[in-house]
Amino acid sequence: MYLVHRKETLPLHEVHVPRPLEGKAPQLTSEIRQTLVKMCSEKLRFIRSVGLLARASKMIPTKPSYFISDILNNIQVYLEKYGKNLTEQVRTDLVSGIIDKLSAKYLAILINVQRSEDSLRKLKKGKHGFSIFNRNSNSDSNKAAPLVEDDELKVKVQLRLDVERLELDSIRLGADLSSSKSFLELKQTVSK
Repeated sequence: MYLVHRKETLPLHEVHVPRPLEGKAPQLTSEIRQTLVKMCSEKLRFIRSVGLLARASKMIPTKPSYFISDILNNIQVYLEKYGKNLTEQVRTDLVSGIIDKLSAKYLAILINVQRSEDSLRKLKKGKHGFSIFNRNSNSDSNKAAPLVEDDELKVKVQLRLDVERLELDSIRLGADLSSSKSFLELKQTVSK
């Protein structure tokens, strides 16, 4: 067998080929993980719309949000192309590490959205809670309360469905979620 090298043809046994990438595996795995986290994180921006979409719906949600199944697509594509070259342990560590980082980002976005909504709720409460002539201040808040509770229930159910779907997709890819602090915290947060 021959290799063409700079217009010369050399027998393959004469070409210096470095030893397999044994020593570079952790570094490569880390770089692959960072790249896949970055690619998958782009889909997380849609989390901000979950509350709005759930509140706009007339029914309590029964399915995960439309974008949840797409979050891990890049991992699936990578594993289909290169997964057969990975040992089971490397594959599990890679996917688990990606899910852990994605879960941390997911949780950070949820916390940020929750803080924003709490601030808006306080502003709205402040505007409606004070009336110069004290007209209908109590009746307005009583009428709005069941609607707010219903909206909050829809958002909570939607978030729980989304995280459950993310969990199922992660397990299908081979992730070990039992050791992922970020995922466990995310799951606990949406279960409240």
